Amino acid sequence: MKTINAAKGAAKVDAMGNSEDSRAVVSRGTRPRRNARRLCCRYAPHRLPSISCEVAHGPVSSIDRYSARTMDPVRSTTSRRAPSGPPRPGGSRQRARSLYSSRPAFSRHMDRVLKLFEGVQKSMDADAVHDLRVALRRCRAVAETLQEVDADRDWRALRRQSRSVFQSLGALRDIQILEEWVVKLTSEDDSVRHSCLDRLQERGAALRDKARQSMEDFDRQAWKRLGRKLSRRARLVRANGATAQCLALERFLDLLESHARAVPTETPGRWHELRIALKRFRYVVEHFLPAQYAVWEASIKQMQDLLGKLHDLYVVRAFVVRECEAAGTINDERQHCMIQYRERAHGPAGLLREWETGLPQGKRIGTVTAARLRTTAQALDPRFERTVHISRLALQLFDRVAGRREPVLREARTRLIFGTAARLQGIRPSNSRGSRQKGAYKILRGLPPPIGWTADEWETVACTVRYGRGPEPSPTDSTFAPLRPDRQHLVSVLAGVLRLARALQRSGGSSLEAAGRIDAGSDLRLEVAGLKDSRKIAGRLASAKHLLEVCLGTHVIIDPSWRPSAAARAI
Repeated sequence: MKTINAAKGAAKVDAMGNSEDSRAVVSRGTRPRRNARRLCCRYAPHRLPSISCEVAHGPVSSIDRYSARTMDPVRSTTSRRAPSGPPRPGGSRQRARSLYSSRPAFSRHMDRVLKLFEGVQKSMDADAVHDLRVALRRCRAVAETLQEVDADRDWRALRRQSRSVFQSLGALRDIQILEEWVVKLTSEDDSVRHSCLDRLQERGAALRDKARQSMEDFDRQAWKRLGRKLSRRARLVRANGATAQCLALERFLDLLESHARAVPTETPGRWHELRIALKRFRYVVEHFLPAQYAVWEASIKQMQDLLGKLHDLYVVRAFVVRECEAAGTINDERQHCMIQYRERAHGPAGLLREWETGLPQGKRIGTVTAARLRTTAQALDPRFERTVHISRLALQLFDRVAGRREPVLREARTRLIFGTAARLQGIRPSNSRGSRQKGAYKILRGLPPPIGWTADEWETVACTVRYGRGPEPSPTDSTFAPLRPDRQHLVSVLAGVLRLARALQRSGGSSLEAAGRIDAGSDLRLEVAGLKDSRKIAGRLASAKHLLEVCLGTHVIIDPSWRPSAAARAI
């Protein structure tokens, strides 16, 4: 398997994904405008040691060129013209079909669960139970994936509400599979067949009663409400976009990790984990990359059927309690399935290589990873445009501080880390009454580190957001104390820059004026355009710059910029 390398400095993308996939802002708690184009993004952990993924380290100057584009609702409504001429025959039916096809895929999946739910209540045959479990697993897999991008509590509520039905139907499905394999692997006159079927029918009757009870407890109205709300939030991730590619890449890396653990062994548990990883990869590609799924559908289903057969055989073998002719047949079938999987997955023409070539590689990894972080900010920041303005000013201030040749800011990755923290500092949990910065810290700690990021780097982002406002970091804080001394100093400097940038933006500051070379031992003088002058603002800035002055060991002098405007200079 070839490695996936993201060349340093090659991708012209900032810490939050200001690339060609920028889209209109969708604030938390608001309904997205119709036809609005929006950026999507998300990110999952990378733990596979055999693949090296390096996020682009290059400059993030494009963050200063970002401007959120929103649609004009008046123009979009008045520009529509009524159709001229008599209506076409069957026009209403065609419009209904087009409306259904334009519905979000997640909404269709949620509705399909309710439709199949009625069929299972009437008859719990094997096909009906299987179809409902597949529909539930699809919704749960998409919710689990989007929960890592959008930390809204309703994604967790969806999985919690469907857990009981999903598990009870899963146990019943295992019994139905056992019955099929016992009939297939034993002869009619075999005493083992009759004894096994009798035990399975007795156990199946009890599991059917348990499944019916869980289905009666299932709240359909709550499921419909979740479907309406989450379908709007799911639109943040545009199909076939940069965020969608990042999600698929994350699931593919998880699949490779499970593959590397399972293939060298014959441990049933590891092969089962590989089967689950392949299912998650399939549903993510199916939902977020429909164009790519059309190419891979046959091969993914082929591998899933093979691993499913292997799992079924393990369940059957565990059920057979004594040595018999069927036990040897089961072991032979399991060995045959594992050999087939290894042959189809490995090699230059293997399916893993084929799937890898259709996912982001090289420079594109940094782009899609940044897009995923940007979508998280869009989903959870109710004042996203204001945060964008603060992040621009914060990066200018960071460059001014780094220009003093501060040792803690010399690393190329530090600016990327700070830019990410600046864009994520406005996120907050929905319906939260506590501290905003603490809520944002908990959200970031709950998200997996982006591809190519270390745990320390992601912890630095979370701590910078945590101390970007509110009380300054203290050695006695439970969040700050466990950090290493060098990491504590870095977090303090970055949080100090962010605190000052927030205060400058709140005081009317729009940008920093260019400055010449600054000596490391001199005071840090800032000329801020648009800064207002009042006692209240002076006190606010004095409080905001305190942490930065302590960390740098120097004074920060802030002056309003009195540079005349372009119109005044022309006179």
